[in-house]
Amino acid sequence: MQDLAAAVAIAKIRERVFSHLAEQPECSRAMIKKACATLELSRAMVFRLLARYKEDRRFSVLLPRPQGRKRGSHALLEGQERMISLQIQKVARTGENPSLAALHRKIAAACRKRRLPIPSYGTVLRRLRAYDARISRGKLERPTRSQSTVQPKTQSTR
Repeated sequence: MQDLAAAVAIAKIRERVFSHLAEQPECSRAMIKKACATLELSRAMVFRLLARYKEDRRFSVLLPRPQGRKRGSHALLEGQERMISLQIQKVARTGENPSLAALHRKIAAACRKRRLPIPSYGTVLRRLRAYDARISRGKLERPTRSQSTVQPKTQSTR
């Protein structure tokens, strides 16, 4: 709750500054410099927030956003994504039911052969879950110690 209160307080301060700037036909260097000092933000961030606020003059556009990559974005190379996808599709077509570790080894071998970085085990698991969700709209579960293979969760017929 404190984080939300702090974010709202920051957005209110930002709104006071940006409402004044947004009314101006052009902002001088001095105005931007003053906004940077008042908000303790970089010049680039002030311009990004100002553009966002001019487009949509709601308080919520000025709330601080989490840093880092956006949810759902991928940091892998295109070739890595292709190797993961091809190996998953190959396994699905042949009806094999290898363990996640075995699938990861196949992907690693394919990546080594093409001199691509090897994706992490967790990445392979996420792509496998996403593939299964697209195909059956079900989800895969992380194997427990007693499970030796990755099996799709069966859909109940309720």
